Amino acid sequence: MSTYASLHYHIVFNTKLRTKFLHRTWETRLHEYLGGIARQLEAYPQGIGGVEDHVHL
Repeated sequence: MSTYASLHYHIVFNTKLRTKFLHRTWETRLHEYLGGIARQLEAYPQGIGGVEDHVHL
């Protein structure tokens, strides 16, 4: 008999005091960076997104 486990997390990072600091010009690089860190930790994000004051992973 085999067992399969799958854990899913919704992680949100926000800026200090929710200041609108994350500009669209940084979006691609920031999402690639966060995805790279996640993969190094053997986590595989289904999606990365967000707006000027927070990021979803």
